[in-house]
Amino acid sequence: MAQWERLMGLPDAYTQQLHELYNRDALPMDVRHYLSVWIEKQEWERAAQDHDLAMALFQVLLENLDIQHSRFVQEESFLMKHNIRRYKQNFQIYLEDPCGLANTILWFLGKEKEILKSADLVEQVECLHVAPEAMEMTSQQDLERKMAGLRNEVQCIEHTMFCLEEQQDEFQFKVQTYKMEAVVDEAVKKEQIQVFQLHINRLDECRKSTLSNLNKLLDRTDELIDILVKKELVEWQRRQQKACIGAPDNVLLDQLEKWFTCVAGYLFQVREFFGKLDELGEKLTYDNDPVKAQKPTMQKRADTLLKDLLKSSFVVETQPSMPQGKGPLVLRTNVQFSVKTRLLVKFPELNHSMKVSVSMDR
Repeated sequence: MAQWERLMGLPDAYTQQLHELYNRDALPMDVRHYLSVWIEKQEWERAAQDHDLAMALFQVLLENLDIQHSRFVQEESFLMKHNIRRYKQNFQIYLEDPCGLANTILWFLGKEKEILKSADLVEQVECLHVAPEAMEMTSQQDLERKMAGLRNEVQCIEHTMFCLEEQQDEFQFKVQTYKMEAVVDEAVKKEQIQVFQLHINRLDECRKSTLSNLNKLLDRTDELIDILVKKELVEWQRRQQKACIGAPDNVLLDQLEKWFTCVAGYLFQVREFFGKLDELGEKLTYDNDPVKAQKPTMQKRADTLLKDLLKSSFVVETQPSMPQGKGPLVLRTNVQFSVKTRLLVKFPELNHSMKVSVSMDR
């Protein structure tokens, strides 16, 4: 079965991941859908290294879009006719870099395979019938799917940042070359300035798109932190209270630690993305630069989310109890007790000795 056909048959949770993957203009879902058979038959990996092959595939892609456009004209589908024409115009940016298009399509096909692999793995696990209670498993699966969606968004932005940097480097190289050539002809200079303005416009759109995707990523992260702190952690604390009085509840923290660490890791990556945007902004800026206007507020929000997550990740793993562990602690004068704490965000960089100050309130 073709890859795209398999993706179309996945449960809603995975088709949602697919919608999130194609929620960008690099490769519109309409193009992927209508040209799916042709796309999957091409050697994109070789084309990414072979300029002539990449250019040939680029030309065939445009021809296929023309065919689809003619089809929608005949079917009098106004919306799709408009969309296909717009997609073709957007693909013109690859005229000078067809290998970039091959790399982009190759990347999307790879992300699709990851979604299929994830769905296959869940199906295999379900077949084993080794799971906790149904409701708890459903909740965990839902959270795992949200984590997978977040991971996918981070990887997509990572790819976008790479493309943005390459695009900016190419533009700056062309500007430097133009300055060195010292063109005198006014007509040529005017034409070249128009070309540079088009490049700036594309860079501006890419920066706006990247910031928009980062904002969506922060929204998703905020939602996940809310679930982890206000639901999963609270439920664990409740199980811990019951376990203190003898209930056989599961109070292991390994799964929570995995989730907290993953989200914190993604937030650290977001900080790196903002650092990269700073670096690109120092190299090239212009009037109404969206990075200068939007990044400070977004970075502050990301730092707040990370700070709140780290604070919430500090938990009391083992509550004070009576000697020999017989029930919760009853405070008495001159009776020693111990307590075990744990930080649920586990990074080697954060592996420092903690100093704890003990204070007794009234």
